[in-house]
Amino acid sequence: MDLDQFQKSLTESESALLIGIGMAIFSAVEAGAPQRTLIDRLQVHEDNFKKIGQPKAAQMMTMLKMMAQSTVRR
Repeated sequence: MDLDQFQKSLTESESALLIGIGMAIFSAVEAGAPQRTLIDRLQVHEDNFKKIGQPKAAQMMTMLKMMAQSTVRR
């Protein structure tokens, strides 16, 4: 995924929602939620969005998976 191109394609609202959801994922991991479970669930949603022809939504799931993978529990 070309992250720069993807970010440029987002509306202001989509960008804000993506950051807000990313913060919720970070908080969930910090609170003890298993990252693997979050990533697996996001993968299911990504696959479903691809199946129904919503590529932008699928790309958002990819981005959220990347956020979940890069979160380090402190």
